[in-house]
Amino acid sequence: MTCKRTTTTTDHSAGGWPLAPYDHGYPGVHRCGSILARALNGQRACQQIAVWRIRTRGRNYQRTGYYCDDDLPDDGPAAA
Repeated sequence: MTCKRTTTTTDHSAGGWPLAPYDHGYPGVHRCGSILARALNGQRACQQIAVWRIRTRGRNYQRTGYYCDDDLPDDGPAAA
């Protein structure tokens, strides 16, 4: 039997997270990534600077999400 391990890392940067040179909008900073969660509630997409970065790593995948203080998922900083 194999154990499926997932690691979640939460980081905070008050000035936001810079975009990589290959990202649309470079040079700049990431915007809040809560688009889908807000759309489900009938709200417009958040345009605030993302100050939280949540990285989830599994055996065959890696996800990175960027969020502002107001839209941080429930499992955010507590997982740090």
